[in-house]
Amino acid sequence: MAQVSEDRDGGASFEARTPMGTITGRNLRSMDLFLMAVVTAVTGVIIGFSYFIGAKVDALTGSMRQFAIAQREMACIISIPMERREEQFMDPSSFCRRVAREGVGAM
Repeated sequence: MAQVSEDRDGGASFEARTPMGTITGRNLRSMDLFLMAVVTAVTGVIIGFSYFIGAKVDALTGSMRQFAIAQREMACIISIPMERREEQFMDPSSFCRRVAREGVGAM
């Protein structure tokens, strides 16, 4: 939130609080006030954009993990003899499913 107040000598004071800190200016003229307002607005946009990008990266990371689990599970199932593959694929607590979810170190 930004606040502008008039000083005694005809200038103005500016104070804006952002998540990164407080921006203040004393004895400012109209152009200075305009620039301070622009800096505050741009700072807010940058912070909002970084939160947006962070959420997208988290979603992408989760998808990549799920894809890796599916790849490990299918590789394990393919390595099993043909007559036992369906059993491994259908059983929710099968060896391949457990190994895929826990990673390679679980073997």
